[in-house]
Amino acid sequence: MGGVEACRSTVAPHLRGVDGVINCAAHYRWWTRSPDQFRRLNTEAAGELAALVKQAGVRKFVQVSTILAMGSPGGGWGSAARPLQPDTPPGRPASRYAASKAAGDEAVLRVAAAAAEAPAPAASGSGAEAAAPAASGAASGAAAGVTLAAAAPGAPEGGPEDGPAAGGAAAGGPIATEAAARSTGASGVGSAAAAVGPGSGHAAGQGQAVSSSAAGAGAGSGAGSGGAFTACVVALGCVVGADKRLVAGGEEDVMRIADLVRGKVPATLGHETTFTYIGVRDAAAAIVTALHRGQTGRRYLIGNQRLTTGEYYQLISRLSGTPAPKQVVPVWLAAGWAHTAAALAAFTGAPPQAPPDLIRTVAYGTLLYDSSSSEAELGLALPYTDIAQSFAEAVECVKRHDAPQAQQ
Repeated sequence: MGGVEACRSTVAPHLRGVDGVINCAAHYRWWTRSPDQFRRLNTEAAGELAALVKQAGVRKFVQVSTILAMGSPGGGWGSAARPLQPDTPPGRPASRYAASKAAGDEAVLRVAAAAAEAPAPAASGSGAEAAAPAASGAASGAAAGVTLAAAAPGAPEGGPEDGPAAGGAAAGGPIATEAAARSTGASGVGSAAAAVGPGSGHAAGQGQAVSSSAAGAGAGSGAGSGGAFTACVVALGCVVGADKRLVAGGEEDVMRIADLVRGKVPATLGHETTFTYIGVRDAAAAIVTALHRGQTGRRYLIGNQRLTTGEYYQLISRLSGTPAPKQVVPVWLAAGWAHTAAALAAFTGAPPQAPPDLIRTVAYGTLLYDSSSSEAELGLALPYTDIAQSFAEAVECVKRHDAPQAQQ
């Protein structure tokens, strides 16, 4: 991982002539041997990137985040009677990933607030000028995984899993935002920042694949046109869909979908928690729409399909034909073992089966949120694709990968 100067030298030269940037970079794991990666990428690089984007005269910035960053505010927030709202003060997050994303979101929103209080600067004339030090007060740090390329792929063909790998990005052309949504979603670790150039764009709902040029109708003539800088946060529920990282091994399948399909999850936690899910295409559509219509300083909560942990296991079992885990482990016992296993993993390098951050996230309990105001403000196409379809795509992705091995 490089430092702040690496961020400026890698990212800033690609910002000239673009209208908007979507930051999908995320270090998303329940366990890692290098926990400082959470801070360096999810927090420091996010704030630094927003500041660089603003300096370069780019007009729009979207920070892709997670509902887990809202934490558990207490006071009944997150319950069915009092679901989280976009303006609910965040509480204490359950994991290092969630805490680092929360801090990164706040860093981006500070840049947006500073921009709203000051006149918009003139666009930089060169990549070298754009690489000047970031605005005072912005978060600083490494920009590992935040990469930009000179050309961009279009919308993926054949299926969501056939799109470009996370870690790619685009400047000066259309971007495949399905891959962008996926790179910070529930299925793994992502590292991508996408810069979009002048042109028209569209957002799609109902499971339609999405690609976009920059801000589209009403967006102005591009970076440097004198428009005000706007930055917003899109907090997604658990993103589900076909993804090559489901079968990449290690800690990338954070939802353990592949392990459940393969019958490698021996037990579940004795704690019924409800999570909110959204299909990857609908997540991509929401991100693109936020780029077009998002208001500066706003946090948008996206996703409204809920499953209890029991329903989650049963759905994957029904789709895969693999029996759901039958053994149940009490949370207190799992928590004690998790800390022991994590200490051992620090020496061996082998990820623990149930890391402490995962146990804490489940033990925190249900965190429900109300996405209706965000969906109305952005004008998203509803209803979303049935989440069972997105899970079916994920299960099929795993089965296709495993089929050649099963035939041997």
